[in-house]
Amino acid sequence: MGNYYFECKIRLIQGDFISMSEYHQMQILYCFHPGGVSLNKDYATGQYYNLASKEDIFTTGIWYTVKIFCLNDMIKIYVNDELKIEYTDDDPS
Repeated sequence: MGNYYFECKIRLIQGDFISMSEYHQMQILYCFHPGGVSLNKDYATGQYYNLASKEDIFTTGIWYTVKIFCLNDMIKIYVNDELKIEYTDDDPS
């Protein structure tokens, strides 16, 4: 999947915030919503997989710092410096 680091500040106003990384015929989706955070994989063939989820409460109107680390097959998602998801992808292609 590659190696990268992404950091941003988000404030949910309404609905979800989705960040996406594309690789070949696949997208990795990082989803933040009032009920938590999730990591998903979406293939061009129409296959969609939820890889990991963490229930949490993100209040609308509040700023959050989101950090995403991807190193080879390991993905870590932090919100306000708290680890929310740590996932090792067995099929990072």
